[in-house]
Amino acid sequence: ESCMFVTLFLAILDIRTGEVNYCNAGHNPPILCTADQVAYLQSMNEPIAGAMPEVSYSTQQLTLAPGDTLFLYTDGVTEAMNNEQELYSDERLLEFMIQTKTASTTDIIDQVNHSVAKFADGAEQSDDITMLALTYTATQQRT
Repeated sequence: ESCMFVTLFLAILDIRTGEVNYCNAGHNPPILCTADQVAYLQSMNEPIAGAMPEVSYSTQQLTLAPGDTLFLYTDGVTEAMNNEQELYSDERLLEFMIQTKTASTTDIIDQVNHSVAKFADGAEQSDDITMLALTYTATQQRT
């Protein structure tokens, strides 16, 4: 009735095996950086949370290898606008992540934040910008 909703990306990482179980309720697709590629996780096309009662969500699974990075962000990153009303965009973010995929998690966050600010060129921020980068570092042999 009040049209309240939220987008969610919920994940559980088994730090021993690198196994990640996750679901996505209408949130931006995370970017996975591996030794071989940088790509968006496949969209699950599931609805936002809270808009409709009794919605079920599916769970997906992936396994991170040592050194793989998972990058999550809010739409304030890709929907940041410059003074010409152009969006930062999913494409620009992916290209930027391809260039910085070997950086540390702290550097990825700092560099994406700087790239978005440079793109906006002083235009007023219209949405929150939140990011999380996680690099899997196995501490023991997998069994």
